[in-house]
Amino acid sequence: MCRHPDVGGCVLAGRVFDHPEIVDGTRIHTSHVAMLDDEGGSWARTISRYYRLGRQEGETAH
Repeated sequence: MCRHPDVGGCVLAGRVFDHPEIVDGTRIHTSHVAMLDDEGGSWARTISRYYRLGRQEGETAH
């Protein structure tokens, strides 16, 4: 999650995978983050939709 200079507020930024309409690996940023999963960190809610979160870029899978 990062602060976006053009959008303002916090947004998600990263690569998309397993989306029905976006090519795997495409970089995106979202609208403002409205809610985050406090317990497992597995999802986020923006103004327009929910996102299932994966590992942070650069983080290795165990």
